Amino acid sequence: MTDAALVRNPDNNRLHRSKDDRREPIIEESKMASRIKRFPILKHFMKRSFIHYFWTGIAFTTLNIVLLWFAIDILKISTIISSIVIITSTFLLRYAVFRWLGVIK
Repeated sequence: MTDAALVRNPDNNRLHRSKDDRREPIIEESKMASRIKRFPILKHFMKRSFIHYFWTGIAFTTLNIVLLWFAIDILKISTIISSIVIITSTFLLRYAVFRWLGVIK
C-alpha cells in the first residue's frame, strides 16, 4: 500500500485505506467477533465503552484494596478514616477517568 489516508466506512464503521475511491479493509473481522455480533445481548460487550468500563473497574478495585491495605496495615491509620478518604478519592478519580476516556459524556 502507498500513503493512503485512513477513512471510516459509513456502512460498517470499519477503518479502510482509501486510494482512488477504492476501499480495502485493514483488519479482517475474526470469526468469533462476527459470531458475537449476531447475538444482541453479546453485541454490547464488543463496544469500546464497555471495554474501558471493564478494565477501569478492575484497576480501581485493585487500587482500592492496595491503598486500604497500605493505609490501615502499614501506616496504621484508623480504618474508618482511611476507608472514607480512599474510597471517596478513587470514586472521584474513576469518574474523571470515565470522562477522559469518553465512557461518560
